[in-house]
Amino acid sequence: MPPADDVPHADDLLTLAQLRALGSSVRGLAFEVIAAEGPCSVAVVAEQTGRRATTLYRHVKILEEVGLIEAHSVVAKGRRKETQWHAPRTFLRACKANPSPARRRAIADNVASGLREAERLFRASVVDGEAKITTLERDTHAGFGYAWLTPEELKQLNRSLETLYQLLHRKKRRPGTTWVGFTAVVYPGPKSADQSGSPNEPGDDNAVGGSEPRSGRRSGQRSENRSASDAD
Repeated sequence: MPPADDVPHADDLLTLAQLRALGSSVRGLAFEVIAAEGPCSVAVVAEQTGRRATTLYRHVKILEEVGLIEAHSVVAKGRRKETQWHAPRTFLRACKANPSPARRRAIADNVASGLREAERLFRASVVDGEAKITTLERDTHAGFGYAWLTPEELKQLNRSLETLYQLLHRKKRRPGTTWVGFTAVVYPGPKSADQSGSPNEPGDDNAVGGSEPRSGRRSGQRSENRSASDAD
């Protein structure tokens, strides 16, 4: 009997094998292209990702083996025949409540590989000079931030991200559209920050009568946000 974490699910939850397969940045991006463009060939994946088709075939086969994509049809291209791939399920979740340690590790590996691929494409776009980084028509953006958030503000952040995911969720290519990638990572600060960074902690020289927040900090929230467009 397969491990409970690797039993195929009828809903949108990835199996552990699928999650591990997506831990490769190449396979992760290939899946995203097939989910958005499919049915499509490996040649289309190569065009969209900037990878060679010859190196993509084995990655596509792995995606097929774990059930993330399926062969849809075969199209003749001159003397060659090209398999058209599609993703039967395109909205997938990495975990639900109480993920196992193995699933947690696979999620961390998946995110790390996605960040590496995002860096590759972001760097290529900026260095090559093709990126639009100003005005509302910009197609390239990067931001870094740290903030003390109240529980309600954290809920607001999650609702905003869900709205953004819905906007960006693998929209098909249409006339006048631009292909953009999106990567977002939100994470809690280290526990030491919670312990040492609380406003009005005992011994704080900036606290007056135990009621004044530290200089430069509002009680309950601290923000040090900057975007790539603000940098020199």
